[in-house]
Amino acid sequence: MKRENDILVDVNQALELTGDFHVERNKRRTLDMSEINKLKGDCQALHSLQDENERICKEVSFLRQERENIIHIEEENSLLKRQLDDRNCEREIAQRTDEECRLKVEEEIVF
Repeated sequence: MKRENDILVDVNQALELTGDFHVERNKRRTLDMSEINKLKGDCQALHSLQDENERICKEVSFLRQERENIIHIEEENSLLKRQLDDRNCEREIAQRTDEECRLKVEEEIVF
């Protein structure tokens, strides 16, 4: 923000902030201290809002990335669970086959 001594404000810009639109366009004038202080306050409030907006945007971006990470992890977990289920099925089939073979061998030995 400019120092008070450096402030020469375009009336259209200053009046937009103060709400006084009844002055000729493109006319320049020096602002009194109360107008300068009001504009400073308005600018500080605007900067605060911009900072807050930037902080919120960063947080939203972070949360979106976290959501994407969670989705990716959930997809990986789902895939790993399916692979584990497949292996368990294969192991169960192998155990059944081993049991069936053992029973057949026992039956053959008995007969």
